[in-house]
Amino acid sequence: MFGMTGRALVCAAAGVSALALATLLEISGARAEMALSAKCNAAGNFSVDDRIAGCTAMIEAATGMQPAVIMAHFRRAMFYRQKGEIDFAIADYNQIIERDPGNLNARIARASAFIQKRQPEAALSDYAKAIELDPKSTYAYIGRAHVYSARRDFVRAIADYDQALLIHPDNVIAYVERGLAYISKGDPDRAMADCDRAVEISPQTGGGQLCRGRVYFAKGNRERALAELDQTTPIRPTKENFYCFRAESFSQLGELDRAIADYDRVIELNPQSRTAYGCRGVVYAQKGDYDRAIADYDQVIRLLHQDQGISGGRQTRIQGQDGDPISTSVAGESIALASGDGPVLRARGAAYYAKGDLDRAIADYDEAIRLNPKDKDAISSRGNAYRAKGDFDRSLADYDQLVQLDARDARAYFHRARVYWQSASFAKSLADLDQSIQLNPKDAYPVLWREIVAKRSDQQSRLSEAAKQLDATKWPAPIVNLFLGKMTPEQVLSAADDADPMKRKWQFCEANFYIAERALQGGSKEEALRLLDQAAADCPKTFIEKQAADVELLSLRASR
Repeated sequence: MFGMTGRALVCAAAGVSALALATLLEISGARAEMALSAKCNAAGNFSVDDRIAGCTAMIEAATGMQPAVIMAHFRRAMFYRQKGEIDFAIADYNQIIERDPGNLNARIARASAFIQKRQPEAALSDYAKAIELDPKSTYAYIGRAHVYSARRDFVRAIADYDQALLIHPDNVIAYVERGLAYISKGDPDRAMADCDRAVEISPQTGGGQLCRGRVYFAKGNRERALAELDQTTPIRPTKENFYCFRAESFSQLGELDRAIADYDRVIELNPQSRTAYGCRGVVYAQKGDYDRAIADYDQVIRLLHQDQGISGGRQTRIQGQDGDPISTSVAGESIALASGDGPVLRARGAAYYAKGDLDRAIADYDEAIRLNPKDKDAISSRGNAYRAKGDFDRSLADYDQLVQLDARDARAYFHRARVYWQSASFAKSLADLDQSIQLNPKDAYPVLWREIVAKRSDQQSRLSEAAKQLDATKWPAPIVNLFLGKMTPEQVLSAADDADPMKRKWQFCEANFYIAERALQGGSKEEALRLLDQAAADCPKTFIEKQAADVELLSLRASR
């Protein structure tokens, strides 16, 4: 099982309403001929700060809220958002809305800003008002659908895409994004119908083919997924989002070099793209090239901290046009690392952890926590790093803090249980595992670990009852069946095989570790040592099975 950083961290959801902003910016560009002050709106390599100053001068010189002044507020808000100063941007939108409560563009733009601030409720309120103002606002429905998708409320998201398509039946973005929502909802057949329709409407842009690739991936058909991606190879768009989406798809399929090539193309198009550097860093980390990963994360941090960013150097944007069918919500999946210091500090910390440089990893987690004392991912990752250093007191303190922040976080109890296991506090470990299972009975890994700890401490097994809540069709079901005595180690290893090379690597890693634990329970120490050596050598360094294998090997060899 993927370790403390989590697969979702990789390029997880931020800025899901960028489409609304992009649409607004196009409107702004269409009006660029207005007599705005030179630094606020003129072409040229003015710094963002100079442009903000130009817009401010125009606003302060005005005696009222004339159209040109409204546009200056829009422009200044855009520049504030480029700097990451979201509160100032929202203040500009507020002034426009106070003067003109019916300004649809300001509502949609402010909703997008609220998403950047991680305030989805406020964003939903603005999208609802925008729809009230204009029930035919396609991109208000799509923007709201992004929020619902980010909250995994796919029923509501799909309903909003339905409305967008009633208004604009050939909207490729809506078809692609609704298809992705259907994938997440577990309905790949309806997803495929939407992807096929996107191909019919706009075969030359590649969005529908990329969408179909995701459907085939969800169905486990790696060969067909790659074939769909290959169809897009002749397409050479200038939209960064196309390459980000395809790179993410290549990464999912284990085609890491092709993913890196697409991120290279994004950087070629936009050398200021924090998204591309951050996500390329993640792929380098997946390859085990942690030095290059760290170099990319360093670049993200440098770009975030540029005081004099040139406004021509832009972050990845997605245009609200039918000609660009790659979805904004897809971009949202891949730009979390570009959205602020916290995510990239956590990612760099994970790379340092994988390199074995635990002090630097902890320093990055410390900084992420300083910036956001409620950053659960950073606290959890720091707790894991302290555990790896053998500093159990600090590790437990971090996991205690996680439980205090969210007493219903099943993962916090699970990871604290592993610290108790490593320090031989088996009763406390069992108590935490029981709590984790109670909170999330469908997660197989705490169930497996409870079986390991229970056997280690001569406590009663509850595996048969707990297994009834698990999905018997999905990995790691074969491992559960091994502990139930329903499968042999050879059958588990056969089940671990997969056409997807990354999935195969992960599943063999887990199979070797848990088969070793089963061997220990049966008294076969030599076989356990062999398998643990295999797991320690082959498992990704962020996997808990790698960490546990190292602990077990140290203990077994010390007892010889």
